[in-house]
Amino acid sequence: MAKKQCLAPAGVVRAFLESADDNWRNSFYIECSGCKYEKAEGCGDFLFVPASSGQPVLLPVHDAEIIFGLLIDKSECLGVMGNLRFAEFYRKWITQSRPAPDRQCPLLNIYQNSPFCAKYVQKLSQNP
Repeated sequence: MAKKQCLAPAGVVRAFLESADDNWRNSFYIECSGCKYEKAEGCGDFLFVPASSGQPVLLPVHDAEIIFGLLIDKSECLGVMGNLRFAEFYRKWITQSRPAPDRQCPLLNIYQNSPFCAKYVQKLSQNP
């Protein structure tokens, strides 16, 4: 049996845990369905919580299940939102922060290009 690995960058995990007060139930469950983009590696449902700056922090559900050691029940989250509704909710932010908004899924783009990765690495290098 293959061992599951958490693939989320440490900075994203840290930002998620800080923003959700270490409790996945303080997040919104984003269901990825009805997507017009090609299914890419890393696609799937996400947990979403806004950072203190308002920037979205997305954590793949499969990684959250590894981190928390249990299956995520979307009914226990603060709410459930479809990916299209999420993209509309963050539409202004997405169009201002993404160079080519029509080429890649906005959720996957937010997750893969999260600035929290760089901030975490920067903090580690400042605290040897």
